[in-house]
Amino acid sequence: MPVSMNLSQNFSKAIKLPPTPKGRSTRTTLLKNAHTLFKEKGYYASSISEICHRSNVTMGTFYKYFRNKEEIFSELTHLIVQDFKNKIGEMDLYPLDFEERFRKNFSFLFKYIKENFHFHKILGESELVDRVTISFYENIVQYYKKYIQKEIREGKIKKLDPLALAYGLIGISYFNAFEWLKWKRRKTTEKTIDLLIDFILNGINGVTPLKKSMTMPPPPSPDKLLQPPIERELSRGDQTKNNLFQAAEEIFGHYGFNRASIAEITRRANVALGTFYIYFKNKEDILESLVKHICHQMRKEIQMAVFSIEDRREAERVGILKFFEFAREHQAIYRLIPETEMVNAEVGKWYYQKIAKGYIQGLRKGIEAGQIRKQDPELIAYSLMGLTHFIALRWIVWNPSTRAKGQLKIFNDVMEFILYGLRR
Repeated sequence: MPVSMNLSQNFSKAIKLPPTPKGRSTRTTLLKNAHTLFKEKGYYASSISEICHRSNVTMGTFYKYFRNKEEIFSELTHLIVQDFKNKIGEMDLYPLDFEERFRKNFSFLFKYIKENFHFHKILGESELVDRVTISFYENIVQYYKKYIQKEIREGKIKKLDPLALAYGLIGISYFNAFEWLKWKRRKTTEKTIDLLIDFILNGINGVTPLKKSMTMPPPPSPDKLLQPPIERELSRGDQTKNNLFQAAEEIFGHYGFNRASIAEITRRANVALGTFYIYFKNKEDILESLVKHICHQMRKEIQMAVFSIEDRREAERVGILKFFEFAREHQAIYRLIPETEMVNAEVGKWYYQKIAKGYIQGLRKGIEAGQIRKQDPELIAYSLMGLTHFIALRWIVWNPSTRAKGQLKIFNDVMEFILYGLRR
């Protein structure tokens, strides 16, 4: 069964079809060309005039069928979700045993994300997050949540939060779909799926008995996650630059990169417009600098938290908790990171590779010490990054009102998943 979203087969089924064959053909053409343009340029950079030009129709014709750009994108999203539901609904799982069922389900998800990766990148644009992105992922997640609940009832999967597990599966798939991953050049898609399923079902726990570090303090209470980082004394120039970073983080996070302005950043930082250009060339420059600044800050805080921990598994627990804390403190920039992939793909690539580099080194040491099972450390690094990324998006960034007690339960279930896998 093909997994790729062949939208051309579904455009003719679009809602509110015109009554005439010519009208239906025109509408289908607009949808096809909008899909291609969004794929090439992203949502914000695509224009209705360009869609019309590629479709060889006037602007007036476009507005006969769609009210605006958001409506045509929303319909494309609806078609993709419906296509996903139709294809996955065709799968006959229950003559199969558990491992075969799980492989078929996860294989579909991984291939779906891999073959439609451009669409998932577009969903990171801030203009879409609240109106389209969250709804899209919730639609996809609901199927996997129900599937996991059924396997839990049948005693095949541990009694962990099914919604967290479903988002974790999406994150694992998404991060291992990056085109530039080195290990992907060494493995077929089917082999990759086998390795990911091994990690998902069995976790990372090695043969060496787990002993929590006696030098580490206990994990912080949920309330402590809300405390701001300690401020350090800065020079006047560094303070000005830091003020600009803080303002840019807030403005980019609120408006998105495309709608944010340098003037608004300088107003928020309480500095003159000319001062901005002492430190940065343009808006793209401060975005790149901000992403690198945040990446450095996050890695530093995590490294400080796990520095004295000898067991890699305990380091994972403390490091992931610190990451969630950091995500809570920097919700605005965390919304922007996915958008950065559309604005400047190389900066997005640098961000993920920089985080992964240290992660891979730590996992290798853990494997050598018998603390981590023998697995491809790059594959596991990106799997853990993807899993925690989507958990943070769902419970910290998209739903910041979630109570700390509920977040702690999610965290504990995530750690059980990571260490020991889903298999009961």
